Amino acid sequence: MTNELVTRQWSITVYDVPTPPFDLTVDSVGATEVIVTWSLSLDDCNSPVSHYLFTARYDSLDEPSDVDKGETSGHNTTSVTIRNLSPYTNYSISGVAINAAGSSSPSDAVLVATKQAGWLSLHYYLPHLNTPSAPSQKPRFEHYVADSTSLMMQFHAPPADTHNGPLLGYNFSALVESSRDLVHSATIADPHITTHNISGLQPAKKYIIYIFVYNAIGAGPPSQQILSTDEGVPTAPVILGSSSKSWDTLRVVWQSPEKPNGRLRGYNVYWQQLSKGLTGKAVVTKGPEDIMHTHTITGLEPCTMYRVFITAFTSKGEGDHQSPHLVSTEVKGANRPNITRLEKASNNSHSVEVHWLPSPSSTSHVCTIDRYVIYFNASDPNDNRIARVEGRLRKFIVSNLTATNYSVSMAAESQSIHSSIYVRGELSELRVIQLGSWDNNGLGGNSLTAGIIAGVVLWIFSFVPAWFLRYFLYSFYFIYLFFFFISMFNCNLPVTSIFYKISNDPEESEHTAIPVSKWQTHVAKLHADDDFGFSEEYQDVDCGPSDHFLVNASVDQENRSKNRYINILAYDHSRVCLRSLPGKSCSDYINANYVDGYHKPKAYVATQGPLPNTFGDFWRLVWEQNSSIIVMITNLTERGKRKCDQYWPKDEEQQVTYDQMQVKLLNTYKMAHYTVRVFSLRNLKLKKKLGSSERVILQYHYTDWPDHGVPDYTLPTLTFIRKSIAAHNEAQGSGPLIIHCSAGVGRTGTFIVIDSMIRQMQDVKTINVFGFLSHIRNQRNQLVQTEDQYIFIHDALLEYIQSGNTEIKDSSVGRYVEDLLLDKDGSTVIEYQYKLVTQFCPKDYHTAAALLTVNLPKNREDSLLPVDLARVRLPTRPGEEGSDYINASFMQGYNKNEEFIVTQHPLPSTQEDFWRMVWEHNSMTIVLLNPPDPEKETDFPIFWPSRGTDLEYGHFTVTFVEENPDMHLLTRDFLLQSTQDDYECTTRIFATTSWPEGCEPLSQCTVRSRACVPREVLGVRGILG
Repeated sequence: MTNELVTRQWSITVYDVPTPPFDLTVDSVGATEVIVTWSLSLDDCNSPVSHYLFTARYDSLDEPSDVDKGETSGHNTTSVTIRNLSPYTNYSISGVAINAAGSSSPSDAVLVATKQAGWLSLHYYLPHLNTPSAPSQKPRFEHYVADSTSLMMQFHAPPADTHNGPLLGYNFSALVESSRDLVHSATIADPHITTHNISGLQPAKKYIIYIFVYNAIGAGPPSQQILSTDEGVPTAPVILGSSSKSWDTLRVVWQSPEKPNGRLRGYNVYWQQLSKGLTGKAVVTKGPEDIMHTHTITGLEPCTMYRVFITAFTSKGEGDHQSPHLVSTEVKGANRPNITRLEKASNNSHSVEVHWLPSPSSTSHVCTIDRYVIYFNASDPNDNRIARVEGRLRKFIVSNLTATNYSVSMAAESQSIHSSIYVRGELSELRVIQLGSWDNNGLGGNSLTAGIIAGVVLWIFSFVPAWFLRYFLYSFYFIYLFFFFISMFNCNLPVTSIFYKISNDPEESEHTAIPVSKWQTHVAKLHADDDFGFSEEYQDVDCGPSDHFLVNASVDQENRSKNRYINILAYDHSRVCLRSLPGKSCSDYINANYVDGYHKPKAYVATQGPLPNTFGDFWRLVWEQNSSIIVMITNLTERGKRKCDQYWPKDEEQQVTYDQMQVKLLNTYKMAHYTVRVFSLRNLKLKKKLGSSERVILQYHYTDWPDHGVPDYTLPTLTFIRKSIAAHNEAQGSGPLIIHCSAGVGRTGTFIVIDSMIRQMQDVKTINVFGFLSHIRNQRNQLVQTEDQYIFIHDALLEYIQSGNTEIKDSSVGRYVEDLLLDKDGSTVIEYQYKLVTQFCPKDYHTAAALLTVNLPKNREDSLLPVDLARVRLPTRPGEEGSDYINASFMQGYNKNEEFIVTQHPLPSTQEDFWRMVWEHNSMTIVLLNPPDPEKETDFPIFWPSRGTDLEYGHFTVTFVEENPDMHLLTRDFLLQSTQDDYECTTRIFATTSWPEGCEPLSQCTVRSRACVPREVLGVRGILG
């Protein structure tokens, strides 16, 4: 064995993955593909690179995109095309080298953004894509800053991968939320902006803001926000008028600002005395829903001129005011004059000479003393004398006195600044004179004192029995005697205030029945001095002894939920008791009272508007009282508040069961101011052998009477009362008339008083509103709830006296026209009626909109202006003052309250407003009563388009369609089409050719005018011009 070194050599090759490619570049970029080039791997690690693989990934995502991998076919290839990319998208591209050992690590990535492609290119390269090439997402809204007239917004572009092309800029739009009127539109070609300011907006308004981002293809979806401008200061309130009811107060009335520019917090009322420069201020807060406002300024000096102006304020401060309103306070009654001498004139025992001096302090607060009134009161009222003498005199002789003893007093009077009445001062001290045994020494000595005492005693013992006798002769109801004794514990007024007004004026009379012939004078007197007489009289009514009546049933725990209002309760002694239901306690209760009528006890049932839990009780009331007529004087909802719940079925022929009463609505007839519904009422618990279990009930529903207020006009109310009462009278054997409003007191009481007083004047030709109302207030509390309702009663009765029933049957028209022309006492009936219907003369505040400076040129005649209460309002255009005004008024028809529009012939400057009115109210008929006249074309221009031409007004156009001439009538048809949607409407102009400008004898004029208008025109609803 030999030791021998053997040496062998092996060659070992180590394989590894190659190094990655490097120097990646993008040589060509398209919308859906890119070409990538690179440098070969520096080291293949003993294994040749077989190929390269490149991957494109979304720049913002970790996952690879769904595109080709770009494999190469050889190790020496240095470029590749990557396809199926998305247009206008950021990609990150990297590659690996691959050999037998595997893949290298990824190379450094290169970033690339594909180009934007058109819609056709997208479908060519990527036919599976359906999304448009405009941006696919809306901008991101961040926040905004607002002041009263502008909005500053901050926003950002949507994510880059949703742009679908280079962003070019933004579009902005702003619309008023309430009207959808476009107030701002802007395009800013700068994709890098992040803020935008919208100015020229209205304060305290909500706006819908749209922000679009767009590229070369179009705009993407909008970012929508509802933003509000901040409050601003309001415009100036409008002072409508002022009055002075007393010497130290001023009552001013104003209207809310046209532009409140936010939530009004209140008003500042300023006044300044012109002579001394003294100023004052009051802050008045009113509810936001109030339109008319009043404030009484107190602590003023009498007979003094003041300058008054009013501002409104919001949280942003005080607004401007109009020109100061000048008004004077009333004169103050003079202090008592001093009777210096009272003696028999010469040797005439029937004449007395009175000497006096004015109070020295009177001149400081009285403008002038215009006259003195001297009262000579005797024990017998027939011997009383009143003398009025000029204010400059200091003595006067009163002759032809018939009594032997007189109590003498006097007062100074000054004429009111605001009316023709006189303001009376304090009465002087009472002096007594005995004409039978007069002491020539005049005023003095014990004889005079004894005479005074004797006269006073005599006056008391003669006046008090006479007063009681007069009371029982003229009082409307003897029930007042009871309240005469108890009222002294109920009210701070004198004990006799329940019977009549206590006054120091010997000429004042009691609240007795007024003859119909004197009613107009009586109402005018109460209306004088800003309704001062009504205020005093209603206060007397409102101070009745209502607290003495028990309401135990209403306040019972089980019945409280049956009362709509906690302060309107049913008196126990007059409440209507239902028949008790077996097993149900307190089932006899309903908030309803019997109320007397004229010479008819329990003529009415006054009740509240039914609640859902009293529907069954209400219909039981109707059934058990055997009533056929229901009078409803309220709407279900008023000013957003529930006033009454619907206690009848909603649809005709539908029947609903309320407890044991089944009600079915048979018919509904709608008129301008009221609706008549016909029900069938069935008592499901009544056995047939006990009588009919079904009755027909009529409901007269007045729909135009505001809560706590009064209707604008008395005539529709009188018509409603007449119709409902006539239906009640025709229902033979019917029970009491059931009347309800919301509470069953205000409007219900007004209805009852008007109806009862009409019956009284028909019977005995007198009216006693005060006495009758005082009586029925003892049967249900707060009947006639407001002073305005009390005034309305008087005005309605005056309307009834003057106008009567003007509704004529068609068969009697001929005789009626003849009667209109009959000459009675130098005038005809038609002249009297014309005087009545034209006696209303509107004040400036009635036509405030028409008198605005911007609207004056829109009126054809200054004397023919629409009152604000009935004028037609056009949609307001942002930033255009007066754009809602047109000289046109709604007129009531037979079936609808706003059945017609009466307007002037359009002026050249108001033709667009006229067609806007036609468009907005969808008026299908226009009646033109003044035919076109070529000679008067400058005064009455043609306002419609001719054949082949269109008139474009805002968002609609007017197109002529056809013309049809006739002997007395020419019709033209037009098409009105919206330029924003597919809405259109047609309208026809009827132009008469022989309508009279004036009026010849009535019979000829009427016949000719009637022939000018065919039947189809008389049946239309539209615009009369």
